[in-house]
Amino acid sequence: MEPPLPRYSSMRRARVCVALAAGVALTLLTSCGWDKASSGHTPSSAAPTPQQTGISATEAAALVPLAPPRVTAEVAATGVQVRWLGTGEDDVHYIVRRKMVGAQDWVPLATITISGDNRGSYSFTDATAERGKTFVYGVGAVNSFGRESAITQTSSVTMPASKP
Repeated sequence: MEPPLPRYSSMRRARVCVALAAGVALTLLTSCGWDKASSGHTPSSAAPTPQQTGISATEAAALVPLAPPRVTAEVAATGVQVRWLGTGEDDVHYIVRRKMVGAQDWVPLATITISGDNRGSYSFTDATAERGKTFVYGVGAVNSFGRESAITQTSSVTMPASKP
């Protein structure tokens, strides 16, 4: 027997179903937990099973999580504050990274655990940002299978050379 699939947001369930069999989308949306009898096609609350989605746990493990849609960074009193909104997906955590402008390699700074339904706001303050340097920050989501989304980057932010 297949292990149960992770709980996906309604948007992710629809994406998975349509991606697996484009051409019979309405049938798939219905079998993936969408309640077509209600207005607005609201998703049902139950997590989809392999029989409903048509995918196995192995196939689900290959899915890459959605990246945070927008990440911002600004200089704060104690360092650089990085903020983003959750994706609403059933991810496990986010990884916050930093790199100097023009650099290729990201330096992992923190792992932030998902809270609640993952639709709220998250923040991290980088107290180690070197003064007088310009950085870009990035955040990626990691799912229960260890797969990571693309990294959503901020615009560059420069730490002042001296404290204000």
